[in-house]
Order: sequence, then C-alpha cells, then structure tokens
Amino acid sequence: MRVLARPVPLLLVLGCDPADDPDAADVDEPAARDCALETRADDYALGMRRSGERIAVAILEATPAPPSRGDNTWRVRVQDDAGLPQPVTIEVSTFMPDHQHGSSIAAQVEATEVTGEFVISPVNLFMPGLWEVTLDLRQGDGLEDAVVFRFCVDP
Repeated sequence: MRVLARPVPLLLVLGCDPADDPDAADVDEPAARDCALETRADDYALGMRRSGERIAVAILEATPAPPSRGDNTWRVRVQDDAGLPQPVTIEVSTFMPDHQHGSSIAAQVEATEVTGEFVISPVNLFMPGLWEVTLDLRQGDGLEDAVVFRFCVDP
C-alpha cells in the first residue's frame, strides 16, 4: 500500500492541471507546462483564418496577443468563400481535450458596426495547456458551420 507523504491537491482530484499547484512538481505533464512541446496548436498570427465548410473566420485583433491564460478578447471577421462579409450568429465554446472540460465562463458575442465583424469576450482560457475554441456559426437562412482555433496557453 502506498502512503502519500503529503495531502493530494484538490486540483489534482478535480482533474485540473497539476501545474497550478506548486507542490505537484513530481507530476509529469510536459505538454501542459511547455507549449513548445505542443504539436496540435495553431501558430498564432494576427489575421489568421480558419475555415469551415462554407464560412471562414479571421482573428483581426486579440488582446492579449497571442491568446494567453485568463480572459481574452477577440475581434473577428466572418466571410464566405468569395470573401464577402457574413452576418451570422455565433456561439462560442472552449474545450481542453486533454482534460475533457471547458470554461464555465461563457463568452459574449457582439456585432460591430461593420457587417461580418464581431467582438468576442471573454474567451476564458483559465489554465495552461491546449485549448480548442469553437465558433458555431448560423446564417439567417438557417445554414450552420463551425470553425476551431487551437491555442496552447503557457503557465
């Protein structure tokens, strides 16, 4: 029988990242601690685009840039295949595939004065590791599409 020399951190019991606990140095999760090792993440660049089946989304502005731990604000442009701006409704979901959870803080989406441009805030990436941010898009005619941005957040 193994006896723990110290109490098990609550974060570990809840399935959260041991990197959040300074006493958990013996836990080896290098990708969660070092984004340089993460191969599944997108390389952030201002203006980067991701495409769904019919619609593309570009990040026009990100605060902070690149996306980092905590609350982020994005200004995005939604366009069709021909590059025309698209008025859509957007639902945002965040998800950490390695931990099987998202953020409990829902992002709000506001249309700007420019057709097809939206401000999304907060994009809450509250812990280090790989995050998938999915934008589910719905056009006025009921057509749906989705795009996914993947970012690794350093501790």
